[in-house]
Amino acid sequence: MNLPEQQLSVLLTNGWWQHLDAFSDTALASEPDSSLAIAAKGFVCLRDGRIEEARCLFHDSLAIDATDVVARIGLFNLHYQDANFEKANEIIVGLLHDLPDEVGLHAAQCRLYAIFQSRECTEQKIRQALALHPQNEELRTIELYHAHKGADEAQKLELSENLLQLAPENFLAHLILGHARIKQRDFASAEHHLKTCKARL
Repeated sequence: MNLPEQQLSVLLTNGWWQHLDAFSDTALASEPDSSLAIAAKGFVCLRDGRIEEARCLFHDSLAIDATDVVARIGLFNLHYQDANFEKANEIIVGLLHDLPDEVGLHAAQCRLYAIFQSRECTEQKIRQALALHPQNEELRTIELYHAHKGADEAQKLELSENLLQLAPENFLAHLILGHARIKQRDFASAEHHLKTCKARL
């Protein structure tokens, strides 16, 4: 991996998407057949709304290296946006097979299941992900959001309170508790939670 590719890898690993433009162009100029550089350029196009150009670049990347993680994640995002959830799930299953400990992939699959699978399947997938990453805020937030769509009020409150112990500024937990405290006529607590939400906007 040459220096421009190494720089791209650091940007992608840390999610610094705003810096991809120049670095992807530099990497492509240095190594036109780099699957990573092509996939990174695809993400630039995806971010800018050039969907078909992004799709072509991701496929070009995979034609060079069928295992390229960046291109596969890019195609997952495209299929997700296109509401082609079966294909998106096929890609995420493959990615998790190769990267079973990657928490972001588990979170993406949980969000996907919440859209196109049953509540039972989604709950099972969330439990599986949390068994691997019990202290991950994103997964705990997905768990709370999924519970929020259900009817178990006690569960929503318990999950909200537990999440705030892990992440004291979590927006969703404060929002749910704020509304719950209004119903309980605990207005001081409600004000605290809702003010915290407002501060996060």
